Amino acid sequence: MSKLDTRWMYTISGVKEMLNRELDDQTIFLLVSKRLFEEVERISMVIEKSNTFSETYTEYILGELESVLHESEYIKMLASNEIKKDEWEKYGFDGDYQSLLNYTLDTLYDLGDLKLIDNNGVRRKLIWVS
Repeated sequence: MSKLDTRWMYTISGVKEMLNRELDDQTIFLLVSKRLFEEVERISMVIEKSNTFSETYTEYILGELESVLHESEYIKMLASNEIKKDEWEKYGFDGDYQSLLNYTLDTLYDLGDLKLIDNNGVRRKLIWVS
């Protein structure tokens, strides 16, 4: 059985604080998606350059993080009106920013639940979102 390192490898902080602000949904989700995009992009670059996990784990993690980047970019485009409201239906968006953001956060939470074994045989907890 491998040793478990109980510390999180990466933390994305400030998200909960942004969600609790008294702003309209569109502004909150624009701020959160920008924060997520920046942090997930940084984490992806670190994982890609490191030799922490096997190639299989690395490919899986990077694929999931790429999904989050894609969703964050999509939220930013919607919230900033880069995709106009009259075009939302074409993109499958019904105006529910909360549902879209929850989907994106769920992907990160799922990654946080993983305990991957690194190349040194240590089980690692990957990402914490706070």
